[in-house]
Amino acid sequence: MLKRRRGRMIFLYLSAAGCVLFFLAFSALTVSETQLEKSSRSAFERTVDTIVYKLQSDAAVSRTYLAQTEAGDRLILSIETNGIPLSFPGSWTPVTDRATLIAAAREQALNAYGLDLTLPPFSSLDSSRTFELCGEQNERYLVSVSLLSSEKGWYSLVALKDMRQEDGVLTRQRIIFLGLAAVSFVALWLLSHFFLSRLEQYERRSRKQVEFVAAASHELKAPLAVISASASALRLDPAQSGRFTASIELECSRLARLVDDLLLLAGADADTWSVRFSPVDLDTLLIECYDAYEPLSRQKKQNFSLQLPEDPLPSVSGDAQRIRQTLSILLDNAVCYTHPGGTICLRTVVSSHTLTIAVEDHGPGIPPESREHIFERFYRADRSHSDKNHFGLGLSIARELTALHGGRLLLKDTPGGGCTFLLELPL
Repeated sequence: MLKRRRGRMIFLYLSAAGCVLFFLAFSALTVSETQLEKSSRSAFERTVDTIVYKLQSDAAVSRTYLAQTEAGDRLILSIETNGIPLSFPGSWTPVTDRATLIAAAREQALNAYGLDLTLPPFSSLDSSRTFELCGEQNERYLVSVSLLSSEKGWYSLVALKDMRQEDGVLTRQRIIFLGLAAVSFVALWLLSHFFLSRLEQYERRSRKQVEFVAAASHELKAPLAVISASASALRLDPAQSGRFTASIELECSRLARLVDDLLLLAGADADTWSVRFSPVDLDTLLIECYDAYEPLSRQKKQNFSLQLPEDPLPSVSGDAQRIRQTLSILLDNAVCYTHPGGTICLRTVVSSHTLTIAVEDHGPGIPPESREHIFERFYRADRSHSDKNHFGLGLSIARELTALHGGRLLLKDTPGGGCTFLLELPL
């Protein structure tokens, strides 16, 4: 459901943003091409005006001038004086034959504009037209034809400009605009995925928060119900005050532990947990943890052992109190779920980059279907909730504390049955 909704939102967002982006890119490209065409046309017309002025003012036009003008602006020039062509072979070779292009320009001037370049102008005013023409290879030319009169007679001028260079600029410009549009579209796609993934994270967090509050409320109801019932029974039968008072004290103790765990997780969610990093002497810390849980294990007739290497363990950078808290959660679970006569082992493994503390038990183990959920809050493999000393929060707290140290908390099977929790800390 969430994936389908996310897909629809991405599609709608990209469709709307893509249409706006395409319109803006197309508009910008159109304006740019129009400006480039106007600039090329204006430059061509200024060049033609210069040639016309020279024809009208000078007694003769040299071939050197025509060759330089043609080569400099990639022009094809054809000049006739009183209907007699000027003998000029041209300074460069176009894709289409020069004579063919000049003839096509004259024909188009006559057919499209009624301008016959073989006849003198009807008045002293100059007659000229500017248009486009395609060659045999579909190359584009900008054409200017002129009829002009002078003191010595009349001139006809046909000027063609090869527009392949300008068309190349237009092609590169289009490719750049399309590339920018594609990059922008990909960027929009990535941004949409980023923001929608953040939205999905917020939604998951909100859903987990609702589930957390519901589960916490459920767990709080049980000790409160016992306290309420014991208080009512105490009023009805004061003679049994000792038994009811003990029940109230026990449930208050359970309630206090639950509230402490909830406050710890609330601090983790709010990023207010404080960790004071300093070198930690793990040999001393592990011995202290062993001494704290060995009497409880002996009382439950369990075999609890501590295995340390002969050489001192390397120190790690961390918060000794938080590491002890994590180990206490793991040891408390091991002592609680290991049957009388079972074995619990606290040992270490040192590698080049990490130090691993293993809490190994030979209890009932964790079913495969529960393994992926054991670090979730309020999750217990024992669906009956017969164990009232655990609320399903310990492993969640342990994982959060381990993450604060840049480590990992893993679970694997113990050979022969049971489970082993591995606390990996970076050296």
